[in-house]
Amino acid sequence: MGIEELSELDILHGIFTTIFVVISLLVGLRILLKYFEHKRTELIAVGVSWMGISTPWIGNSLSFLLYVLAGYRLELFPYLFMENAFIPLAIICWIYAFSTLVYPRLVKKMTVSIGVICLIYEIFLIAALIINPEIIGTLEGMFDSSHTIIPNIFRIFGIFIVLITGTIFARKSMTSEDPSVHWKGKFLLIAMISFAVGAFLDAILTFTPLELVLVRLLLISSSIEYYLGFFLPDSIAKRLIKKD
Repeated sequence: MGIEELSELDILHGIFTTIFVVISLLVGLRILLKYFEHKRTELIAVGVSWMGISTPWIGNSLSFLLYVLAGYRLELFPYLFMENAFIPLAIICWIYAFSTLVYPRLVKKMTVSIGVICLIYEIFLIAALIINPEIIGTLEGMFDSSHTIIPNIFRIFGIFIVLITGTIFARKSMTSEDPSVHWKGKFLLIAMISFAVGAFLDAILTFTPLELVLVRLLLISSSIEYYLGFFLPDSIAKRLIKKD
């Protein structure tokens, strides 16, 4: 068993998913580490939220790598656990960061409200995985999975929350008189739209190789845009401001 037994679509799926996961984790870690430079706790939440938002693709990526390197694929329980267990944490972290930056007076109310929903789902998820993982989903094809209605609804809920709050935050940044902050807002808005569209298409499409590459590139671009939305290098900012 090895890569020679995989179809072109399987290989593209594995490679581009792995690229997206690695870039997302690095982007999230880079933002998180900025805490030590700026001493702002919301940066930890911003970094963790993006790392967590990439976890629905970790099962696919890790299963692909294990198969190529050792001829082994993840079993249903660890696959579904990695795909789903960190999404609630990502949503809570994002809401904390968003409310801290945009609605500081509502940090506790917003974080607790969303946190309760996420905690209830997390308890259900863990219990279901222990009792019978197929309550959550099943494995399909070489490295993919199919989810039941409850985890799918929660994913849509997560995408909706991130898209709406991210858009509000981005639009507020775009009203700034500081050209650099204005451009950060643009990048964050593009990141949220790229991720939401990419995640939605990923959920509904049965991929051809070209569609797969395009959707994964869209997701990869969202990670880069997300980083630029918070830390736009001076060299890039100066060029963009100059063009304006």
